[in-house]
Amino acid sequence: MRERIFIVAMATAAAAFVAPALAEDKEPTAVVAIGGTGEWGLPGHTSFGPSVSVEFTPIKNWLEIEIGAASLFRRGATEFETDIIFKKPFTLSDTVELMTRAET
Repeated sequence: MRERIFIVAMATAAAAFVAPALAEDKEPTAVVAIGGTGEWGLPGHTSFGPSVSVEFTPIKNWLEIEIGAASLFRRGATEFETDIIFKKPFTLSDTVELMTRAET
């Protein structure tokens, strides 16, 4: 139960800190993603659960940071994982962008 409260609290906090973009900005201040995740283990065990992440750009055209959390539920066990991903965008054209990333 505490795990579910933690995930809901993270999603609420992430949504509360997302400031609305200014009218002249073309990109939002932050992007919140809420979804599901799954995992298949080798002996046939499967796990499913919710995931939430927030992506923002502290340095335009140079650095994007994505912070996320997920929980996986299966019979008799619960796993939690968090990610902090640092991404460097490279704009190849108006419609194509290449992204390199370092994950911790």
